[in-house]
Amino acid sequence: MNYMDSLHDQLEEKDLWSFWVFPDRSGFIKIKISTEEKFEKIISKEVNKYKNRWVVNIRLADLHNETDPTSHRVREGIMLMLKINAHLLDENAKISCVRSGRQSCNIAWTVDDFKVTKISFKLIERLMYTMLKTGRTCPFFTGYPLRDLIEEFEKDGYDFSDVLNPLAGL
Repeated sequence: MNYMDSLHDQLEEKDLWSFWVFPDRSGFIKIKISTEEKFEKIISKEVNKYKNRWVVNIRLADLHNETDPTSHRVREGIMLMLKINAHLLDENAKISCVRSGRQSCNIAWTVDDFKVTKISFKLIERLMYTMLKTGRTCPFFTGYPLRDLIEEFEKDGYDFSDVLNPLAGL
């Protein structure tokens, strides 16, 4: 079994294709709720606890078996997409649609990106916190190349060396 098949099975088994995180909580506690509507319904019960806080939705998409030759992802060799969407909850603990209350990064893994690192929750966590600290947004529909994003963050003084784990054999 190759790495992508194994990763797919692990994410499927643990149901971690999509989850939410409150970045101001200690630890990287994953809240498994499938939709924005369900998430808002849960937090609406405790508005004072959640208002004016950042919340992050993280989604993974396994594209390694996609075969549609018209797909830009297939043409560009994208194997995996990571979407990090950060939202500032408003006074009513609703997800803000205001541009200043939203940050987003669509990050693409190609085969060459796996030479830099495999995916891990420690890497996702570091990308999320660095994105929030820098205010960085990269909402490219096709996905921003992982290696380029890490290089840009490192140029700004952020260290990723302890979370990078290249895929052997590439």
